[in-house]
Amino acid sequence: MLDLTDAYLVNLSRQGVLSKDENGQTIFVGLTRVESERYHSLSSPTALRNFSDAAEFLILDSKHALAINRTMPTTDPRIRRV
Repeated sequence: MLDLTDAYLVNLSRQGVLSKDENGQTIFVGLTRVESERYHSLSSPTALRNFSDAAEFLILDSKHALAINRTMPTTDPRIRRV
């Protein structure tokens, strides 16, 4: 379970970056529950203590960002969803 404060949960929900998994658990869009928990723990600036953690964060962040990009509506005709 993601350990999010109520204010942070509301903020992330408004941004549209959260979803629910098949068990009703809050997750980050495009990530599994386990990945979401790891992504959240690595999001703290003090969490990136080594290259491996930084690389893992970048992989999860890219996966999350790609999923958000695919789900967000756009009215810009120059942007084509794949």
